[in-house]
Amino acid sequence: MENNKNNISSHIEEMKRLVWEKAESLLKDFTADSLDYFEEKASTIAVGVLEKYVFSIYDMFTTGDFAIKDLKQREVFTNFRTGYQQKMLDWIEQNKPKIDLIVEIPSPQKEQSEKKWLFVTLGIGTAGAVGLAIGRCWWTALVVEMVTLAASYFVYKKEKGSINNHEAKQRQFECELKTKKETIVSETISQLERWLRKGEEYSNELLTSFNL
Repeated sequence: MENNKNNISSHIEEMKRLVWEKAESLLKDFTADSLDYFEEKASTIAVGVLEKYVFSIYDMFTTGDFAIKDLKQREVFTNFRTGYQQKMLDWIEQNKPKIDLIVEIPSPQKEQSEKKWLFVTLGIGTAGAVGLAIGRCWWTALVVEMVTLAASYFVYKKEKGSINNHEAKQRQFECELKTKKETIVSETISQLERWLRKGEEYSNELLTSFNL
């Protein structure tokens, strides 16, 4: 029974798959807004996955081979206010996953600001990231660099007629964007996995309190 109640691995794998799929659809044009939206949707996915895990644990102890036989114990476990399922749903509500992704970076939308973005952000992308890494953390630095790189690429494509070696430079941009996006998605998944593991720990504590 111990192995069954602790098995959240398949749910984590489902979360990883769904988050990667969401990244593919939402992060095609990488901006601060799209990153914000991706964070929101990734968190929603994790919440849904943990809820699914909770329902599966509840079902395991109310139906089938592992169903609680003692009527009093079963009544305590299934109580709609203080039972396992409600306590887990309360924990989820009070401990929503928080992904450290949001960084306010303006998007280059105005024509008059394009040259500034092209030549200035290319310079601050890595250097600015290093400064942030020292002051805060590598994760925030990576997000800043990613968004500024994406913004620079946006401008670069508009300014391509005035720049030599356009195709080679474009491939370089695209390669860097792809690599950084994969790193950001992977880190997002890691943060959500840690959150799911905390939910699993709380679930196991509750099951122990119910003598299961």
